[in-house]
Amino acid sequence: MKITRNDLKNYQNNILAIHELDDELKAAYNTYRSPSFSFDGSGKPLNPSSPTERAMKNIQRLERKQNEFYAKIEACEEFVNGIQDGLIYAACRDHYINGFSWEATCNHLKNYRSKSVIISMVNNYFDEAGLE
Repeated sequence: MKITRNDLKNYQNNILAIHELDDELKAAYNTYRSPSFSFDGSGKPLNPSSPTERAMKNIQRLERKQNEFYAKIEACEEFVNGIQDGLIYAACRDHYINGFSWEATCNHLKNYRSKSVIISMVNNYFDEAGLE
């Protein structure tokens, strides 16, 4: 999966989305709120238009969406872990993966006082890497 700068910028939002989907999945599996499952042995509900079938379709939809977010997160982590320049790697890990602001990233790196220098270096790296 090819990533973009927006994928990196949305890394933290994707983590939040996964947590929201976790909550929705837990609610979908809640036996007090869900209908009882009655199957014919083939793994399919007896009544295809039953509440059970609708619940199963909803669970499958939520799981697919969650897997899409996991794939985006994994692609971002692979990209950042593949950065060979130590300073760029640390800046990207702090800012995109750990969610630090650019100011906090600069303070953490201690080598650069100006966030504009770090941002410029990261953007130049992205341009060279062909990141959209």
